[in-house]
Amino acid sequence: MSSAIDPRIEEKPLPPGQNGLPLIGEALQVFGDRNFTIARHRKYGNVFRTRIFKTPTVFVRGLEECLFVLRNEGHYFQNSLPENTRKLFGEHSLANSTGTALAHRRKILSRSFRPRALDSYRKYIEETASRYLRLWAERRDIVMYDELSSFSLDLAWKLFAGIDNASQSEVGKLLKTWFAGLFSFGPIFPGGRAAKAFQARQKLFDFIRQEIDRRRLEDDFGVDILSILIQSRDENGCELSDRAIVDILLNILGAGFGTMTSALTSFFLLVGQHSNVEQKLRAEQDELARAQLPRADTIDRMVYLEATFNEVLRLYPPIAAGFVRVIKECEIAGYQIPEGWIVIWSIDATHLGIENDPNAFQPERFLSSPPTDFIPFGGGMRECLGREYARLEMRVLCSKALAHYEWELPRQDFTMTTLPVPKPKNGLKVRFRQRGEKQ
Repeated sequence: MSSAIDPRIEEKPLPPGQNGLPLIGEALQVFGDRNFTIARHRKYGNVFRTRIFKTPTVFVRGLEECLFVLRNEGHYFQNSLPENTRKLFGEHSLANSTGTALAHRRKILSRSFRPRALDSYRKYIEETASRYLRLWAERRDIVMYDELSSFSLDLAWKLFAGIDNASQSEVGKLLKTWFAGLFSFGPIFPGGRAAKAFQARQKLFDFIRQEIDRRRLEDDFGVDILSILIQSRDENGCELSDRAIVDILLNILGAGFGTMTSALTSFFLLVGQHSNVEQKLRAEQDELARAQLPRADTIDRMVYLEATFNEVLRLYPPIAAGFVRVIKECEIAGYQIPEGWIVIWSIDATHLGIENDPNAFQPERFLSSPPTDFIPFGGGMRECLGREYARLEMRVLCSKALAHYEWELPRQDFTMTTLPVPKPKNGLKVRFRQRGEKQ
């Protein structure tokens, strides 16, 4: 694609940075070291360039810079995920959709995340949270990431596709395998994460397609996302194909399961490491309990819990960045960004770019003058549709855990890995018990 270059842009310099090694550039550092981008931003500012394999790539942080990218999709930029990720999501998924197709699919799905729909989800989330918390207290010693993975998996499959107890079934294992390889890069080796993810995707496709056929044959439609998709029409007025339905559903399931598992694990990790925050959270729960208000009313009054969620998402956003390709020469922060280059707009680097002690866990920063550089759910047409669902799930589980249970973190390696989502290297070992129970 060629375009005339605006002479005002042509006069601007390219972003500062370096190309790295022949053939691979700085791919190993980019995907293997979370601190790589942070260090480069400290050195160069909000915009720098590198090379990932053969592709010139620009990293962007900062609210203004990231929103410029997000709000100019279709004009200067085109969504451009890495090849393996793009194929694993599927061409009809929200992650790969653009323009009118993306807008139409978001409109269809938005029904599932409106206040009335969220209210209908609350009872099942409450029941599932209570069941899992009791189970953890009985087991005492658990690996929190694995347990939260099962919790979020059960919720996502039930509420979005009507499937019960998915964590105990083959379909749950398949979704976990698919998600584990979702952000794999480079060649696909037999037996590797990417290869297993593609195999799992095909089996998930077959399973969901059978469910689609059953619902159509039996005229059995509920109010979950799968039923909504089956009965919907695309932007041209045609029924969505089975492949489109599967692609869109897998995208939503992956977000509802994978990103929630990461965010909740980070919550239990950070609160478990900061007793001062834990005490304030418990005091808030105790005060609300004394007020004896209906549960539906109290859950929206948890101000400090909400601030803590925000601080968790600031430090460990489940989705760290987004990828776009430049389709028209443009300027970002005074730098020329050539057509054909890749731009990675960075959420985690944006969050860690604030001036006030960026690496410290301080929920209070969201109580008075919240940081403006805070975009855990993206923006523009890429803003997370399920953001209020995510907050509801976190409020329900974590408020119950704080009110009725306690947890400790035994000595272990707390190093965080980043792919496919942030999580403690060992899954986070936790000693869990009822509140007030002797050790």
